[in-house]
Amino acid sequence: DGSWNHAFDSSLTASFSGGYDIISTEVDFTSYDTYSAGVGIYKELPKGITVDLNGEVRFSEFDAMHPIAGVTREDTRLTGTVAFTKRDLNIWGYAPSLEYTYVYNDSNISLYEFDSHALDFRLSKNF
Repeated sequence: DGSWNHAFDSSLTASFSGGYDIISTEVDFTSYDTYSAGVGIYKELPKGITVDLNGEVRFSEFDAMHPIAGVTREDTRLTGTVAFTKRDLNIWGYAPSLEYTYVYNDSNISLYEFDSHALDFRLSKNF
């Protein structure tokens, strides 16, 4: 896996990532190779707001035929995240952050197809 980050200035950063991973398990039909690529943008906006956008695409090829489906599984997963942080708001010494994540998994085996939404509220602090 690898990533490249570029700071255009102190308030704007872009990142690009790519990867290849081998996941090995005791059971062949749950072992797979996966390829991924991602992009991200971090931007400090006026009024103490920070926005962080990230996206990733991941393609997974499984090693053996699924015993029930009768085919070798292939998945494509798309993930997108947007997070907003209010840097200048102090709640017990922490800055509040709201993050939304969407995941869509497309598979040639319908059992593994899904989409999900997540909304997180966090308090963060730089140490």
